[in-house]
Amino acid sequence: MRPIYQAPTEDAGAAALATFAPDWRDRYPPVVRSWEAHGHERATFYRYPEGLRRTIYTTNPLNGSRASTASCARGPRARRCSRRTPR
Repeated sequence: MRPIYQAPTEDAGAAALATFAPDWRDRYPPVVRSWEAHGHERATFYRYPEGLRRTIYTTNPLNGSRASTASCARGPRARRCSRRTPR
């Protein structure tokens, strides 16, 4: 999927999707259908400058990392999380 959202233009993203879809359609049909069905939303994404697009597609993993760290800092799981950290 990375070549799709890192493509420099909308046309390059569509070409990357055309390459991606046949290989992954059997394994992840909902994902491929979603990417194909929401092409108009993807077109909006490519209108942003490349630096801002990178911020947009990295925001979700950063939030997930932050949430994981926060959950380790509180509650009964805190002891288990601290065992996973290198000493």
